[in-house]
Amino acid sequence: MTIHANNKDETKNNTSHELIEIEGDIAVNLEIPNRGNILIISKDQSYLTHGIHKFPAKFFPELPRYLIQRYSESGDIVLDPMCGSGTVVLEALLNNRRGIGIDIDPMARLITKVKTTPLDEENLQESKEALVQKITEYKKSKKIDLEIPDFPYRDNWFRPYVMEELALVSASIDETVSLYKGRTRVNLLDFYRVVLSSIIRDMSNADPHCTRTVLRKNVVKKIDSGDTLACFSQRLESQITNMKTFSGLYKKLNVREVSVPDGTATETGLDDTSIDLAITSPPYINAVDYPRTHQLEMYWLGLLGTMPLSHVKRKYIGT
Repeated sequence: MTIHANNKDETKNNTSHELIEIEGDIAVNLEIPNRGNILIISKDQSYLTHGIHKFPAKFFPELPRYLIQRYSESGDIVLDPMCGSGTVVLEALLNNRRGIGIDIDPMARLITKVKTTPLDEENLQESKEALVQKITEYKKSKKIDLEIPDFPYRDNWFRPYVMEELALVSASIDETVSLYKGRTRVNLLDFYRVVLSSIIRDMSNADPHCTRTVLRKNVVKKIDSGDTLACFSQRLESQITNMKTFSGLYKKLNVREVSVPDGTATETGLDDTSIDLAITSPPYINAVDYPRTHQLEMYWLGLLGTMPLSHVKRKYIGT
């Protein structure tokens, strides 16, 4: 079986086998012929929390949803040992399965954790209003000492006023969530950090048309002072709405278990007989350089420290 996504013309031109074209959800009872080809046209790859953060070469939700519904039952444990941004884990949760997501990439683990963790609507709304107010206060203040992380070629990647605005938002997030305690504080902090991370690439000088994070002399992005704060505000509103919808739906689920442990695909720490279904899309050799793709986000979030990217890449498959 060969599966294609959203590339109708190319698929039809490059296959001599039977082509099954599906738009949106895949019927659970669909029988796929041997050596058949499926063209799936995804209707919505960002519903609920699926679209909280860009991630290269990620699953479209319809495929893992179909596999989960067809090959597992309610309450089963579904594992993705290379979970990326957590599409399989979220779909497992939404279908009343217990989801486990493992990935060597710290950015992947953080995104997966955030998109599968519900937040109390009152805390979410209250903290959002406090965050917006804190950003406004910091923006007016002339005495605030902003902490801008130091990392390789930082000043090439970002304009000074963009770095100041990113640091201002980061400081505002830390100050806002400090009013909460325990797991509530951690979950709110992670959520707001991922929302902030989701605009970092857009606000950098990196070529927006390339999956890898690269600078090109002939690409000059128009980013004015204030654009970073405006972009964060817009992204915040949309993701707050999506998180509220997801959190409301979460309350109605019969099975509400998700785990995103530290580990790797080769060292999961799980018993061989403990998993009912495993679904994954392993990285192709040299297809996507994940550390390089997310380097700016990971440096800003402190997930890499000052470690050279070359050291990080040695641990990954496909880079």
